[in-house]
Amino acid sequence: MRRSTNNSEVKKINRNRVFRYINEQKETCMTEIASALEMSGPTVLSLVNELRDSGMIEEVGEYKSTGGRKAKAIASVKGIRYALGLDITKIILLLHIQT
Repeated sequence: MRRSTNNSEVKKINRNRVFRYINEQKETCMTEIASALEMSGPTVLSLVNELRDSGMIEEVGEYKSTGGRKAKAIASVKGIRYALGLDITKIILLLHIQT
């Protein structure tokens, strides 16, 4: 029997996907993230803001303008330390990462 996923779990999964994508790139921007992960712009903006506020990513510059507003270049913070915790139950496995 498969357990349904609630909104907070989906948000955690998406936040992890966004962070992994950013961490794999030298630098990227929100439009590239949205396109690569097939997420909406507002969703990516919200998740990027959370990651930036938690100190996991940072703005590292701007891309050249293509006629509109310059896109902010973002990258993961190098040298950040993580603590890893696992919550294993009969039904679900949760992974908690703390910086």
